[in-house]
This record gives sequence, C-alpha cells and structure tokens, in this order.
Amino acid sequence: MSGKLVILTGTSGAGKSTVLAALKDLLDPGRYACIGADGTGLNWWDYAGTDHEGDYNEDCLKIALERAEGRDLVFATCMNPQDYRKRRDGEEDGTVFICLCPGDEIVEARLRARPRERRFDSDEAIRPHLEYNRWIRAHRDLYDLFIDNGSKTIDETVDLVASYILNREQRERTECGIRVAEMRDVGRIRELFTEEMRSIFPAGPASAPDPHAYDKYFTDTDDRLWAAERDGEVIGFLALEIYRDPDYAYIDDVCVTEKYRNRGTGTELIRTAVEYAESIGIPAVVLHAEQTNEGALRLYQRLGFREYGISGSRVRLIKEID
Repeated sequence: MSGKLVILTGTSGAGKSTVLAALKDLLDPGRYACIGADGTGLNWWDYAGTDHEGDYNEDCLKIALERAEGRDLVFATCMNPQDYRKRRDGEEDGTVFICLCPGDEIVEARLRARPRERRFDSDEAIRPHLEYNRWIRAHRDLYDLFIDNGSKTIDETVDLVASYILNREQRERTECGIRVAEMRDVGRIRELFTEEMRSIFPAGPASAPDPHAYDKYFTDTDDRLWAAERDGEVIGFLALEIYRDPDYAYIDDVCVTEKYRNRGTGTELIRTAVEYAESIGIPAVVLHAEQTNEGALRLYQRLGFREYGISGSRVRLIKEID
C-alpha cells in the first residue's frame, strides 16, 4: 500500500472527530486508515506544561502510522503545516493538510458543551483554542484545502473532504504512469542514477552505473525494472532483484528526478514493487538507505519498512508482506 498521509486539522472544536468518523464509512478501509490523535491512547494532559509538550502530535502520528500498516492514513489532529514542516527541516514530503475552520462562536459553543473532564470549563481554558482558530484563518494559504465549515452541514463538509482525497488519488494516477522499463529507457535511467548519486554525495565524484548494469532486467528472470513516465519523459525508476531460498525481494535502487519529487511518484514505484513481490509469493522486501538520507528513511518507514540493521553508512530496512 502507498502510505500517503492526509492530515485533517483544525483547532479543538472544529469538528475533526465528527468528520473523521464519517470518512471511515466513505473511504475504502483496505486503502485508508482513519485515525485521530484522541484514538492513539496518548493523553494531552501528560504532555501539557512539560518540556516535551511539542512532542504530543508527533508521538500520536507515529502510533497512527504504525496502526495504518502501510495504508494511506487520514490523521485527525491539531497539528499545522508550519510546525509539521519545521520538525522536518522544511522538507516537503507530499503530506496533504485539510483544515476545518468554523467561526469562533461555533468553536466556543462546542467547547463549552463538552464534559467537565475535558477541561474546557473556563474562559481561560477556551481562549487559546479561539486564538489558534484565528491564527489558522489568517494562515489559510498554508493548507491544501481550507474549509469554513461553520455554514456547512456535516454531510457537506464530509463530501468536500472525501472528494478532495479521492480526486487527488485519481490525479496522481493520471499524471504519472508506472510501466515496466524497456531497453530504450536505459540511457535515461543511467542519467537518473547519476543525478541521485550527486544529490546523496554532493562532495563526491560524479558516478554512473556500469554500462551493462541493467542488462539482467531484460532477461528471462523474475527481476524487474520499472519506469515512471510523465508527458513522455522518464522521471523515475525502480530496480527490483528477486532472490530464492531464502525468498525475498531487494530494491536495488529507486530514484525520482528532483523536479518531480514529493509528488507521490516514489511511493507509487515502491507500491508497484511490493505488489509485484506479493504476486509471485515473495514474503519480504528489503532495501538499504544512507543514514544521512533522512527524507528517504521517513518515506520507507511510512510505507511500512522497519530498520533491522546497519551496514557501513547505510541502514537496512525490511517490509514483511502479509
């Protein structure tokens, strides 16, 4: 599964939990996991006022990603794009932010109606959430989809969110196609490999693969080489080797040209490889990633890979296939 992340956000009282519950009935549970921070088992009040208060949303997200088990995750939380990306050194990773932002009077009424144990029983307790709601409204351009749901019914809001998620999925499929590579693609694939090496090792010499490195993918074996193509241009590739006794698949390389990164292409290439491995009875997919390549490591972990060792400067990761 692809493991894309959609964050459904807004201040407390914005209606996230209600919308999330409805999405569970609309989205395919085999493809999407709908999980809220409140459902992770962590308690905000164990973090509030401590030196790790800012870790609450990230810890909840980590648990939610584990429970998603490689499915796309719709995660309901108060996290905003600015804080999310700051934690990732400004790096874009394809995460989508959908924001619910009703008027302050609606938020206040909802918070005051909550049980006393939720601790929204005073002006002082409610004020920060109203201020956050105003901050969100002032920074609406940070969000991929901003919904002023104060004047909309729950069904209308849910339809907007679900349509955005499903249309985005369809757009990604039509914008970029994944196909088995052909011999005519090898020259471009070699260029992409060199580009990848330069991005990982900017201070090192430019390197290119052996001229015959990809020949084995065009012989009668289970090994596969896929190309990601957009508008007639190969923009990425993935090379997969199949081993027997023990049975496993090894992702020898996966690369997307810089211009088209963070658009889900790498995710689709990896999903294709995992689905192929499963189709021929392979129980696990293995790969290596440089320890310094933090963006790649986060992507693989989101897709269900886990670390199981270190090999020199590289991390070994594995994804077991159910």
